Parts: sequence; structure tokens; C-alpha cells
Amino acid sequence: MELLNKTEALEGLLLRLAERHPQREFLDKQLYRASGGKRGEGRLKARFKEFWIEEAFTALWDISLTLGDWPVQIDGLLLTERCAVVIESKNISDEIHFDEATGEFFRIAPDGNKTTLEDPRVQLAKHVRFLERWFRLQKIPLPVTGLSVFTAKQCEFASKPRGAPICKAYQMPDYLLNIWQSYPPTLRAPNSRKSASCFSAIKPLLDGTPFANATQSMPPTSKPASCAANAAHLP
Repeated sequence: MELLNKTEALEGLLLRLAERHPQREFLDKQLYRASGGKRGEGRLKARFKEFWIEEAFTALWDISLTLGDWPVQIDGLLLTERCAVVIESKNISDEIHFDEATGEFFRIAPDGNKTTLEDPRVQLAKHVRFLERWFRLQKIPLPVTGLSVFTAKQCEFASKPRGAPICKAYQMPDYLLNIWQSYPPTLRAPNSRKSASCFSAIKPLLDGTPFANATQSMPPTSKPASCAANAAHLP
């Protein structure tokens, strides 16, 4: 039996509640936020189609992983021969502020209302550490980094830390390319099958792991590696 995602669970619960139930307003707000997050993730995947490198790569979406009693939910994961990039989707609108003096992260709505939120860099750093530990346990010598992507259409950075791994959705392909280029090329003999062995090493990460879909690509001279039955291959 498949588990319901958060949006489906909230929709089902609301259908069972009376119109005047005291928790209905709260659950309506939770459903609105969950639906917004899904829309943001959809924009993330759509924009990823613009990303391309002359090397084998795989993008996995909606990944649930655990290490002991430490569970994580990763929005996206780009796997290349040079590095792995955790991609976090942030559907936060309005005027965005990062206060470097206090470490606070907040947004200001058009009506002037200020809302303090968790700094997205903190969650991203946790997920990067998680994956680094996972790779070490699997004996996969692949460096891990990350990128927070703000997907809301009405989003304006009033301030942003210099050099922080943060961007808007339309900037994501270039940011991912720059991250990939910052790592040295993998040394290999011409026409070798290192790509296949690389993804074979990461295969234990995928076994038994639920994820919505995958996007894969290999250089034109190689055949795409098969990591998922519903993988979509870029042209």
C-alpha cells in the first residue's frame, strides 16, 4: 500500500471534517502551503530541463532517506561524476532578507508584515552532511555540496549573503553548471566506462528508496544508465 503525500492526506482529512470544525481553518492553511510547495517543486523540475553538461548525470526528485533514526526529505539530487548536489526548493514569496549581523532570515509582505523563518542554509547544510555520511558508509568517494532554489514567482532578494548557494529558479541551471565546473574533472582513460561504474557505486543509495522520478543523461557516445523504470532521458 502506498503512503499518501502531505497534500493528499490533508485533502482527505478536510473532506471528512465538518464545515465549522475548529481545526478546519488551520488545516486549510496547511493545505495551501503544501500545495504551494508542490507547485514550486514542479517549477524546479521544469527549469532543470535547461541544465546540460558533457558528462553523465542523473537528477533524482522527492527522495526520502534515513540513517538510523535520522530521516530526511530531499527535494532534488544531482549526481555527476565530479560531485553530488543537493537541491532544496523554497517556495517563499515577498521581500526576502538575510541579516548577517544577527543570523536571522525573514520576509516582509506587501502590507509590511514581517515573518521570521528558518534560514534555508541551515537545512541545506544538514542534508549535505547527511549525504556525506551516507556516501562514506557506502564507500562512495564523491564530494557533496548543495543549492537552495527559491521558486516563488513573487520573490525579491532585498539582501543575500555574498557567495551563498542561493538562487532563483531561472538561475538554477547556471548555478548548477558553475558548481559542477568548480570541481576538477574526473581522470579517466578515453572511451572508458567510468560513467557506468560511477552510477553502479551509487546504486545502493537508490535501492529501496522512494522517489517520484529521475532524469538521466549520458554523453552521446554512451548508452544511458538505467536507474529507474520511469526515467526520462534528455535529448
